[in-house]
Amino acid sequence: MNTVAPHPLFIRVADDLASHGWSQQNVFMPVDLTTELAKECQRFAQTADFSAEFSLQSNQSPAIARYLAIMHNLQQTFNQHLALSLTHYHSYFCCRPSSAPAFSIPSAPTAAINSVLLLNDGWLPEFAGELRLHLSAQRSHDIQPRAGTLVFFKAELSSELLAATRQHLSILGSFNT
Repeated sequence: MNTVAPHPLFIRVADDLASHGWSQQNVFMPVDLTTELAKECQRFAQTADFSAEFSLQSNQSPAIARYLAIMHNLQQTFNQHLALSLTHYHSYFCCRPSSAPAFSIPSAPTAAINSVLLLNDGWLPEFAGELRLHLSAQRSHDIQPRAGTLVFFKAELSSELLAATRQHLSILGSFNT
């Protein structure tokens, strides 16, 4: 069986998950892909209720197909380096309007690892809207929602998108067993 060596960044993410239970990669996705995914998310936001879930499928657009291929390769790396038996990756656009209340990110019952790809270009700290990971009862970590940042965390960690003063765009996902 031919196997391709995983990208070093994928191994770093797997190592972070094994050591810390989460990983933040500030420049994970190529800029052109992040831009296209943000446009797709905007199109979705204009045609759907903000709370609607739009599951991503590879036949929906070249950008979505490219994103899902990267996540599939990550799934293989996680299975190999973390001794997991992940069977599929499920993801959807999350388009939160400005001034929406904080949003607890749901975790599927079969999820082992969750992911959040942040899509907001030009985000400033005064816009708020951080992704908050609850690492323990006493400790949390806030992540600015800057385009291209991809965060992975074990499904047992709770997380939320805090209220923002402008529209918040992201892709929420889960690697499932």
